[in-house]
Formats: sequence, C-alpha cells, structure tokens
Amino acid sequence: MNRIIIYPHEYQKETSISICAEDYRFEHIKTVLKSTVGDTVKLCLLNQALAKAKITHFSSKTIELKILEKSQGQTTGVNLFVGLSRPPTCKKLLEHATSLGVKKFVFFKAELSEKSYLQSNLWRDEAYKHFLHLGLAQSGCYYREPEVEVLSRPLDLEDLLKTQTLNVVLDQNSPQSFYDLPYEKNNPLNLFIGPERGWTKKERDSYQDQDFHFLSLSPSILRVEIATFAALSQLHLLSKMESTK
Repeated sequence: MNRIIIYPHEYQKETSISICAEDYRFEHIKTVLKSTVGDTVKLCLLNQALAKAKITHFSSKTIELKILEKSQGQTTGVNLFVGLSRPPTCKKLLEHATSLGVKKFVFFKAELSEKSYLQSNLWRDEAYKHFLHLGLAQSGCYYREPEVEVLSRPLDLEDLLKTQTLNVVLDQNSPQSFYDLPYEKNNPLNLFIGPERGWTKKERDSYQDQDFHFLSLSPSILRVEIATFAALSQLHLLSKMESTK
C-alpha cells in the first residue's frame, strides 16, 4: 500500500482525520509503515487529490492525521471492456487495472461467458469497490475511483460508436500489434478483452464491421488478467513515446 485511502466523508469538512484501531488502515500504519507521532504519511483523498499528512496523535485506540499539502494526481482515458470471467479473475482485474489507470470497467455477457458469474457476491452491495481501493492505494499516482458497470447482455456497439473514441480489440490472431496503433496520449480509448474462452467468430465479425482495431500481444494464449495488464502497459509505453516526440 503506497498511499492510505481516505474516504470523502472523512476529509470533506476537516483537515484532521481520525482512524480507529479496528480499521485495517490503523494496522497498516502501525505494523507495516511503523509510523509514530510526527511522521508523515502519503494519502489518497478519494476522488479529490493526493496528499501528505502528519501523524499528530497515536494511541492504542486511534491515529489522528493532519493534512499538510495536496497535489493533483494522474488521470487516463482508458475504458476497459471485459467479457464476464471467473470472479477471482475479475477481482484481479479490478485491483491491478485500477493501479494501471483504468477510468471505467464494463463487464459484459460475451457469447462464451458463463451466465452464473453474474450471481457472484462480487457484484452485490458494491463489494467490488474494495478491490478498486486496493488498486488506488497501490498505484501511488491515481486518485479517482473508476466507474464499474456490469451488463447481463452483449454490448451495444451502436452506443459505443456515438463518441469519438479509439476502439481496440485484443485478438491473438491479429497480424498487427500496439506498434501499429494510431494512438495519441490522453485520447479516450476503449480496450476490449474477451472472456476466458475467448471471442466467437460472430463477435469478431461484429467488431470488424465497425472498423475496430484488432491487435495481438503475443503468439501465446494469455490469461485474461495477463493480457489486460500487458495491454495497459503497452499503452503507457505509447503515451511515453508520444510525449517525447
């Protein structure tokens, strides 16, 4: 955990923040960071900014933090569309793709998705947010909580085409790679990744009919989460290359 998540109800009115002993963040500050009174810690003020704070009080019951300064974190325009996969896979995606800057997640019922995945407790009572917050805490540079949408139906491509967004489909059989992508830094991009059993011919044809960009990462068959993280890393590389031109 590179930054302590601070929730809106904790920082909206005060610059002083209290964390009680029953909170997992208390244990992290005490045991992992080994911080004490007078030390500074890094914060993520959820959906507002990054910050630094000073520990002003430390007892067996509470830790008091006083915000010293705030700074603007980073943002990206990447939306991740994933064919519904096993809940453990989706948990990994939510956490680690958040740490890589995904702006929005859309999990949808692809043709080869198991419908039972929709019944997972992960999608009930916003349980998935725990993994978003873990990702933000790990990233150290992002502060906005990504949107999450879960669809029990296939994607409506017509709605997606109403915006000026670059659409990229990961497909192992494509002869093109990210090197061939006409990508510009900070431009909105939709990244489409199939479920664990992959895309069907019908799905590929529907994306091709809309002139989506098909790109391959590797000749190997990759797990959903590995393909996702590799693709996001390549987008970061393209952004860096674009900024140096």
